[in-house]
Amino acid sequence: MVDKNDLKNQKALEDKETTKVVSYGTSENQLVVETVASFGAMMNYKNYQGASTVYNKENLDIKVVPNPYDFKSSKEYRLVFSQVMKIVVNGQEADKTEANFDKVLDRNKKIFSEILTDILKASDDVGFILI
Repeated sequence: MVDKNDLKNQKALEDKETTKVVSYGTSENQLVVETVASFGAMMNYKNYQGASTVYNKENLDIKVVPNPYDFKSSKEYRLVFSQVMKIVVNGQEADKTEANFDKVLDRNKKIFSEILTDILKASDDVGFILI
């Protein structure tokens, strides 16, 4: 049974947007992005493993091996790409491919960090870290 006094002392949840679509870039080369990340995209971002742990049973040695860095396989790139809804290249709507995504980023170099910042701000309470 729930105590009514416990309910009175609970803080109300903060109102947050559940969706926010924003266009970045120019009308000729732009990305249309859902800045409130999906649960799965944020879980992948928050739980990305930047290194692998290798256990040697023979001498009980533990070694941490960093994963080779490739921007396209980084958690930031994957999160932003997963939230793209539409890509416009040279004024024409284009397929959602990494090649088209990269073309827009090459032509509007500053928007990647802006998009990532907006997604992280809008999605700060989405997902959790697995232990």
